[in-house]
Amino acid sequence: MRYLDSLRFLFGTPNWLTNLLLMTLCLIIPVVGPIVLIGYLLEVFDSARSKPEPSGYPDFDFNRFVPYLTRGIWVFLVQLLVQVFIGLPMAFILGFGTALVAALDEGRVTVFALLVLLPLGLILSIVLGMVLWAVTIFEGIRRGLDISGMLSFVREYLGKVWRETLGAILFLVVAGWVLSLAGLALCCVGVYPVTSWLMFANYHLMAQTYRLYLERGGTPPPEQEMGRPTRAPEPTFGPS
Repeated sequence: MRYLDSLRFLFGTPNWLTNLLLMTLCLIIPVVGPIVLIGYLLEVFDSARSKPEPSGYPDFDFNRFVPYLTRGIWVFLVQLLVQVFIGLPMAFILGFGTALVAALDEGRVTVFALLVLLPLGLILSIVLGMVLWAVTIFEGIRRGLDISGMLSFVREYLGKVWRETLGAILFLVVAGWVLSLAGLALCCVGVYPVTSWLMFANYHLMAQTYRLYLERGGTPPPEQEMGRPTRAPEPTFGPS
């Protein structure tokens, strides 16, 4: 895994500043903007997964607003479903545990929260993040709802590259802390470009883990083209 390359990848085109500003603009537009941004980042993901040493990526093009939107909406909806059916029960369990301990013994709430709830919440958040990571890759390639195929892919993907996915998520968390502090130092305005930059790095890391998944014999999702599913040719890599 080339973690620092994911941060440098943004600067791989002369129009990187324009791309960053347009991504940031999408980020602050309610609802539609983030969906369009996901659609664009999936094209960046396509570029990065197509070759072992990606040296560039497509620039953000507002003329492709509709293609970005139609591709991003699938990932947005599936991510929302996963967070509803997995994230909400996790939050309920943690909240119920806190309320139960508070009702039994107020003096032990702080200890329970520090020793049990905080580590448990962290572990569950990481698990949810890994599932969302795999779901995003599948749906970004599949471009259509396929629950059974998605579940099979998530199991196989995490079985083959869960360590690399975990490492990538932890790297983004640490990088997010550091870069967000720098963004806050710029009168808080820099937080939005930093968030866009981290999202960009996220999709580059997704491409890296997906290439590793294929190298280890993983089955690529079928792609949806022109209203019908087809199996797109995948790059062939040597042994890792």
